[in-house]
This record gives sequence, C-alpha cells and structure tokens, in this order.
Amino acid sequence: MVIVSFAQCKKEDNVIDYREVFCGNFLFKTITGWETIDNTGNSYTTEFYSTITMVENTDSLILIKYKSGENTLHCGTYNYGSSIGPIVKPDGKLVFDINTECPHTIFIGFFVGTDSIEIEIKEYSLGGIDYQKISGVRKNTR
Repeated sequence: MVIVSFAQCKKEDNVIDYREVFCGNFLFKTITGWETIDNTGNSYTTEFYSTITMVENTDSLILIKYKSGENTLHCGTYNYGSSIGPIVKPDGKLVFDINTECPHTIFIGFFVGTDSIEIEIKEYSLGGIDYQKISGVRKNTR
C-alpha cells in the first residue's frame, strides 16, 4: 500500500499584496501628440482625476485609467488610449509587453516612489510618431 499526500498552498488572508502601495487616487496629466520626420506636429494636454486599482484574480496587474473615454488605440490584443493594465513589479517598474505584438510601439513606465507615476507610449510609423506622455501624482494619503 502506497500513501500519497498532497500539501495545498493557500495564500494567507493577512498577507498584504505589494500592489496596494501603488493604488489610490491620482491626478493625471496626459500629453497626446504626433510628430513627423521634418519636425512638424501637434499635441494637446488633458488632466484627469482617477484611481489606480489592482486587477482582481491576478497577482501583478494594475489598472491605470489616465484619461476619460474609451480606449481608442488598438494593436494586436492590446488596447490603450485612456487606460492600460500593465504588470507592476515590486520596485515600481511597469511592464506592458505591447511590442511583442506591435514591434513599432514602445512602452516605458515606472512609479517614482509610490506617489507619482511616469508613462510614455510611442508608436512609430513610416513618416513619424504618435505618442502619449502620462504623468500622475497621488492626491490622497494612505
């Protein structure tokens, strides 16, 4: 007779999720624009008060809603333009692997401490670049 025993791994209820320190109310400033190879272009700036939240049933995703409206930019399975759902690392670095499906799109994002966030999304094309530069500052205390 052989007896096999299995141990179950269970997350303790009192363990704090590292993402919590990055969540909260933020004021976002977004510069959206385009530039051509001969340095012509245009941009506009919006401000939007919103919340960064954890994505439920995941262990590393957060949802950043940085502009009003729906996502209007799509590439492969990725949608962005008013919100994104990147992975946040414990050190505050954001990972949004959009260039796996969209090789001409670059995402750079990170938290500065836990009270501000910087994101840049650039989409290169034959004649220029479309971009979003997003800055957020926490507007509440934890």
